[in-house]
Parts: sequence; C-alpha cells; structure tokens
Amino acid sequence: MAISKLSKILNPDTLETEQRAARILKSKSGGIKSSSANYFNVQEPSNNSFIIRSVDIPEILDSLKKDGFSLGINLPPELISEIWTFANRTLCYGNNDPSLGFYYSEKEQAQTKYGSIFKIGDYYKKTSLCPVIKQLGSDPILLKIATQYLESEAVHQGNQLRWNFPVELPIYERGQSTQMFHREGNKRRVLKFLFYITDVDLCSNPHVCVRESHVRKEPMPLYRRREYSYQEITEYYGYNNIVPICGRAGLGFVEDMRCFHKKASPGSKDRLTLQIKFGVKD
Repeated sequence: MAISKLSKILNPDTLETEQRAARILKSKSGGIKSSSANYFNVQEPSNNSFIIRSVDIPEILDSLKKDGFSLGINLPPELISEIWTFANRTLCYGNNDPSLGFYYSEKEQAQTKYGSIFKIGDYYKKTSLCPVIKQLGSDPILLKIATQYLESEAVHQGNQLRWNFPVELPIYERGQSTQMFHREGNKRRVLKFLFYITDVDLCSNPHVCVRESHVRKEPMPLYRRREYSYQEITEYYGYNNIVPICGRAGLGFVEDMRCFHKKASPGSKDRLTLQIKFGVKD
C-alpha cells in the first residue's frame, strides 16, 4: 500500500474517536481476560492493522513466554521501501554525536570531512517524520501483543532507526571490540519489536538472542554484572540456545528485554534496523 493511501486511511480524528470509545468500554467492563492461554488484556485492541499482516498472535505469545523472543512479525516490501527512502533522504548522525550529521549515500565523504570513522548512524527523533514508523507506534497488532504479554495496558515508549557499519580493526583489537551480551534489567517489563530494513546475514551484524534467558537467571557469581562474554553465556545457557537472527529486509521479531541479547561482531555489510519499544504505565 502506498504511503499516501495509508495516510488517508489512518486519519488521526478517526483513531482518536476509536481510542475514546475503547476507554469508555474499558471503564464499563473493568478489563477483559482472554480465554486463550490465560493472557491478560486491559483494553482489547483491534486486529485490523494496515501495517502488519498475517500474524498468529497466540503462537507469538507462546513463543515469547517460552523462549523470550518470537519471529513472524514482518513488514511488506512496499513499506520497507518507504522506510528505506526516508532513511536515504534524511540526515542521520554518526557515533551518537549530533554534530556529525550526514546522508547515508554520502557517508564516505562525511567521514573524511569530520575525520571520524562511523560505527553507527542514528536518526534520533526524526523517525517521527516518517508516517510508516509513526503509525507502527500505535499499530493495533503490536499493541495487542504487548498488552497481552505484559499483562497490563501497553504504552509506546519510542522508536529507533539506526545504521550499524562494519569497521576494519587490527587483529589484536577485534576481540576487544566484540559486543558483550546484556539484558535490560531483571524486573523491567519492556518489549521491543525489531524490523530489518536491509537484508541481514552473518556478515551484517545480526541480532543475537539467548533462548529462555528471560526466565533462567544468571548464576550468582555473575548476578550483579551488566555484561557477559560469549564464553560465560555459552557455559551457562548452552551453545544451542544462542540464536543469531538473519533474514531478508522486512523480517520482524519481538523480544522480551529481560532476554540476554547482543549484536554480532562487526562484519562486512551495513545494517539498517528499526526498533519499536513498548512498556507498561507507571
């Protein structure tokens, strides 16, 4: 669906009216519990999504509960094209420095200009200027998954559109540059939906999850640390539970941020990823 048509369908006045009606229904009913797998639902969002297609919500919830992450939430090619176009026409900023603005197509020239090698390129709050990304923050399918899994009314907490670039390093520095496994706290209830805007293989920094690590806590000697090496994670959780996620542009997945995760070591291909974050009301 072209974005112009999408924008007409997703009229803000219509959405506000539907949200107001849902709040009234919620106050009358006192909340609803789903009969499927005993998942809790404060406000039953609609399944009618103009963005996400062909999603098996019960299967995704079961996988999330068991493994800590779930695939199968993909974006159609025409919307990936819209996000890609936005990324190429919008300034991003190198290495978390707002003074290092550049267009992706001019990355090499910008590195020469600034005398800096870019490891990442971030769009910060400019993501709200992309209609597709903005609408994903209130997408009924994503809201329903988040609400039922978090067992509370889910709220959109932000977006991130980011490039990860491979960087050539001397052999003796490569081991030091490997990203460590980490999690977003043991008690915080946060879900992140991630979408690959470029093809991602083992050479382009795939996201890596550790299966069941959201429920299997780390051993006491590691309990108070924030980061963990590949060897430590492998010894405790097992090699077979370390899952690199690769796929074509449009691949999407959701992750409980209590699950250990990391980006793989820098490879040889650029990677563009969109992240949509949901949490619970305080």
